[in-house]
Amino acid sequence: MTQHARLRHLAKYLTRAARNLGAGPIAPALRAMLVRDLYEAIDGGSPFHAFLRDADALPQADAHAIGLAFAALDRLETRVRACDQPAMRDAAEIALRIAGAIRDGTVEANL
Repeated sequence: MTQHARLRHLAKYLTRAARNLGAGPIAPALRAMLVRDLYEAIDGGSPFHAFLRDADALPQADAHAIGLAFAALDRLETRVRACDQPAMRDAAEIALRIAGAIRDGTVEANL
């Protein structure tokens, strides 16, 4: 799998729950999924560390901006794990922005 493909895969899994939150209270099963998606990578590390492994495949400015967004996501982790609904929504929004930036940065590889 190429670096761009791994980054797109990361973006997809980072936002599985975030794309499905809806407007009401976040259900317990979706909360658990959101925590896993945002802070627990499939390979046992964190999504941020998975991103860092392949960040050099993106333009430097994009990688830096995405890294800052991951740092913001990490700052919310304690509140998200405590099921703070506003923090969960903020984290989901950050994850969606990260995924969009990754998709934008890897689009040329799809052409």
